[in-house]
Amino acid sequence: MHQEVVVYTWNGLIGVALLIALVLGLFFGLRRLFRNSSGGSRALVLTFLAMVFAIPLLLFFFMTLSRVDKHRSGPATVSRAPHSQAPVPPPSSPYPVHLSDDLAAWKKLDAVAPKEAAKPWVLDAAGSTAWAVEGQGLSLIAWKPGPGWRLAGYSRDLEPALETARLAADRSALGQLAALLLWELSGRRGSIDFAFKDAEVLVRQTLHARFESRLVADRFEEAVPLAAGTVYRAAVLVKADPQILQELSAELVKGIQEGKLKAIKQRREFLINAASAAGLAIFIFLAYAFLNAGTKGHFAWPLRIFSLLALALLYLGFFWMRGWILP
Repeated sequence: MHQEVVVYTWNGLIGVALLIALVLGLFFGLRRLFRNSSGGSRALVLTFLAMVFAIPLLLFFFMTLSRVDKHRSGPATVSRAPHSQAPVPPPSSPYPVHLSDDLAAWKKLDAVAPKEAAKPWVLDAAGSTAWAVEGQGLSLIAWKPGPGWRLAGYSRDLEPALETARLAADRSALGQLAALLLWELSGRRGSIDFAFKDAEVLVRQTLHARFESRLVADRFEEAVPLAAGTVYRAAVLVKADPQILQELSAELVKGIQEGKLKAIKQRREFLINAASAAGLAIFIFLAYAFLNAGTKGHFAWPLRIFSLLALALLYLGFFWMRGWILP
């Protein structure tokens, strides 16, 4: 894999060097040709050869970028349920998703909390169990849903405001759901290529948008009176049913595909814009070279100033057509 990246990088560097040689050869070749100097035809021939080699190398370089990224993302694997055992050996550098034991932190607060009867799911995290697995490009330390396909999130500290405690519990539950979804998505990397870091951001955004309306099953909130004032802690029960996870996974796959298509479109637009800008510059240069040769260099500086102004006006018009500047 390292050798492939080196080969692709050298192709890109050679292509850029040949493009620079193309521009220089075109400049000096036309300059010598219009001045009837020796070597003009030779320079134009070398320029043509540079163009012949530069364009294919650059095209090959850009076309293989996606291939390099795909190899870096790891081998394709088969999707499976979140609680199944990984059938493939872990990669050398798996993406870590390691969650803390919020239930243990919650139980430490029982020493100062009032002895109220908490809801049953609060006491044992709805029957969920610790879960550590490594495979398919991921290293997970998370929680497996209990018998009722539920997970519980807890605030780890006593908070001065109830809303702050609720947000802490929500973050705890969102992290557990995100780990399950990332594990589910890891089995789809054979059909859709993505980076776990980007996928985790999209997963959390998707869960946050649907958290209160679709995922929250119950809440528990507790006020803890202390000498300095009242503080709060909170817990939340969330749904982790296979059907819900599959629906969210399908939405995420669609979002990843749309994001990749958008990225491809942006890259294509960038290349088109760059080629258009280079084309305008080459056109102005050729016009300047032709006029300068026709006037025997007597109006070199006026032509240079006019060429720069014309290029600036063309670029302004080009940017305005692209919508990059206000009319």
